[in-house]
Amino acid sequence: MKQLWIILQFVVTAPLWLPLFLYVISSLGRLFGKRGKNAQLASDNTDVGIIITAFQQTDLIADVVNSILKSDYTNYLIYVVADDCDVSNLSFSSDKVLILRPETKLASNTKSHFHAIKNFQRRHEVITIIDSDNVVKQNYLTEIVHRINQGFDAVQGVRAARNLNTTYACLDEAGDMLYRFIDRKLLFEAGSSASLAGSGMAFKTEVFVNLLENFNVSGAGFDKYLQYELVKNNKAYRFCHGCCCI
Repeated sequence: MKQLWIILQFVVTAPLWLPLFLYVISSLGRLFGKRGKNAQLASDNTDVGIIITAFQQTDLIADVVNSILKSDYTNYLIYVVADDCDVSNLSFSSDKVLILRPETKLASNTKSHFHAIKNFQRRHEVITIIDSDNVVKQNYLTEIVHRINQGFDAVQGVRAARNLNTTYACLDEAGDMLYRFIDRKLLFEAGSSASLAGSGMAFKTEVFVNLLENFNVSGAGFDKYLQYELVKNNKAYRFCHGCCCI
């Protein structure tokens, strides 16, 4: 009976042992591991295509676009896919911003992404996907490009809370901090791939296109499918703690 009780305790507490196990493995990885040493793109010449998707609502588009325009990185273009949107309130003086309006309603994240890709004004080596309700820090693009140039095919940045002005917002961010630490930071440092979040992520363009061009499911969940395809095809991707969008 005592042995059965010990086994039961171990089974019940197993989820609590996993973070500790990952922490030990990640600590060893930081001491002895060297991941992503081979740069494959010229860091001062990497062309980035930024895709922002909006569906039937554009109220927050100006915030995210203006935050990107303040970036300390300059070699990029912004593609705003305004799916079934009224764009009369969208006006930007920068020639780095292109507003795309699909002729028919897409109602799909991936369809919007590929609509932007088909309308790229030039051959972007890297694409990054940002939600319409995010804003990015000034060094976001610089950090993303730097990580891609370390030899990774994909990078997941930090998605932090935009506001911490209520108790619920603080509790939600506390949960996200724990999730980021275990499912992204520790997993990556332990030698696995960090989980994708759906936005604040970047890819080599050819990798993104090759993995998602035959994905026809609409709605949410494309990031989990993409994560599966990256792992299945042995594509290296990492978690970037310094690449922050909120």
